[in-house]
Amino acid sequence: MKLLRFARTLGGYSHKNGTIQDKAFETVQIGSIKKIVGHLHFEGSVPTSYLARTAAKNELAAHSRLLKAYRPMRFRSFLEFARLIVISAHALRTEEDFFFACQYVGQRLQRENVLYAEVIWVPQLYLRHTIGLNAILRALNASRDRILDTHGIEIRWIVDFVRGYPNQGAHVLEWLTSIDPRSCNIVAVGLGGDESHSLKEMRDLLRATRKLGLAVYPHAGEQKGPASVVEVIEELEPQRIAHGIRAAESDEVLRLIRSQNIHLDICPTSNCALGLYEKIKYLPINTLIEAKCAFSINTDDPALFGVNMNVELEACMQAHDLTSDFVQAMYRQAVDVTFLSNEEKEHLRRRMSR
Repeated sequence: MKLLRFARTLGGYSHKNGTIQDKAFETVQIGSIKKIVGHLHFEGSVPTSYLARTAAKNELAAHSRLLKAYRPMRFRSFLEFARLIVISAHALRTEEDFFFACQYVGQRLQRENVLYAEVIWVPQLYLRHTIGLNAILRALNASRDRILDTHGIEIRWIVDFVRGYPNQGAHVLEWLTSIDPRSCNIVAVGLGGDESHSLKEMRDLLRATRKLGLAVYPHAGEQKGPASVVEVIEELEPQRIAHGIRAAESDEVLRLIRSQNIHLDICPTSNCALGLYEKIKYLPINTLIEAKCAFSINTDDPALFGVNMNVELEACMQAHDLTSDFVQAMYRQAVDVTFLSNEEKEHLRRRMSR
């Protein structure tokens, strides 16, 4: 319950003894809604308690102390948040560490009633790990298979490149070229990191991954506003954009998104925790709806923001008068923009309709 208080405060609604106090809120079993996840970071989804224990096991005492003491917070800057992601990633050192970390992610997805998730992880964080990227991917896929067998949840991977680090990105591209990414459950490459760094130095790396059969999934419209959304559309021609919420600041950019049928994976609690908005009720969600821009609601780094998908939805539904029918339609539409084959999408549609 402690982890939920932060998200509820951001949501702008009162709570007492862990119960919602709003008579106007539509009574709906949010947990029963079947969900599709497109914007979820592996490193930010593993419980910090597990990471603290793992860091201690791996003789990383300072990491363990920080992770053990961590509580969800409003970050003073993106850099402060990024440092925590790095510490979280560095706690994981062995194949066993990655396997069980992924099991926790699977348990989270099961509690949220997620049927399919495209989970982002950042190889650049592990280039100095002695076990190597192949061993990490092997552990993640073994854990993914266990999650599928145990919970019936399908996971595919998005490999994230980090803005501002083109040399490390080149190493990741070389690694991707050495394997068959699609057969290893990798469906796309992402672009994360600080949006103040130029896209141009990463552009050719990202475009080259298309030759490997991978989609490109950039973060934009978060720290730098609508201009960053235009930049990734012009340079990368994405089907989906991670965040993209600040496109709502420009009618012209909203029309561009709509005209190209680009889907936004928005993360309201994340936006508040990183200082974009004071509360969830201030996000321009209704502006996106009025502009007929497709979007779905995600959690980004839920372990670090103290939120889960059901709490995220509960806050958004109340703050923006979203109905359960709207939310269910939102996730059915999200199937269309997954990075799956047409046959796999059709199978997922049938599961969503059961």
